[in-house]
Amino acid sequence: LKILLTTGATKLSVRDSLSVSGVVSGSLTASSTGAITQFGALKVTGATTLSGASVSLADTANDFSGQVIVMAGVTAISDANDLKVSLTTGETKLAARDSLSVSGGVSGPLTASSTGAITQFGTVKVTGATALTGASASLADTANDFSGQVTVTAGVTAISDANDLKISLTTGETKLSARDSLSVSGVVSGSLTASSTGAISQFGALQVAGATALTGASVSLADTANDF
Repeated sequence: LKILLTTGATKLSVRDSLSVSGVVSGSLTASSTGAITQFGALKVTGATTLSGASVSLADTANDFSGQVIVMAGVTAISDANDLKVSLTTGETKLAARDSLSVSGGVSGPLTASSTGAITQFGTVKVTGATALTGASASLADTANDFSGQVTVTAGVTAISDANDLKISLTTGETKLSARDSLSVSGVVSGSLTASSTGAISQFGALQVAGATALTGASVSLADTANDF
């Protein structure tokens, strides 16, 4: 089904692929056993719920005014303004021109970029690598679980993990917390506060422009290229 919308609240359901564009003045619910894609910008004033084998709504002119809920495999979502998205997805790429708020589970890598803040409104669990680029990044829910390496390029940053956390930083003031081990590298243009009930270690040189506070069962930051 290929459909151009100028509608109110809308529900779409197809057995195969679904391609959509247009304006929905209300909520949009779209389900497909195949891929959900677009052939032009999509604007939805209400909530958007998407269920498909994959979802690719990556046009940078999209505008999802309400929360987006995605249940799919490989997923790409872009928004020209703010984006609030709940994920039950495979490999996922998110982009917002303003703020980006996320929750849910990603079975694969997560790439999230925003010119504004990256935040969360619920627990985030990612089985693959996580890459975050934003004006700031605050994913500090203690129930978060980042199984792969986290790479952050942002200003003020706060990241928490319920288990182990391996993180590469290009950040401003930064707070890190892990229930188990914490491994870090990168550059912090501000203060660094890192806490762990396990070991604090590194997998690359660490440079911190401000004060550094470390709390852990043990601390090993012995790279000769470190600069505190």
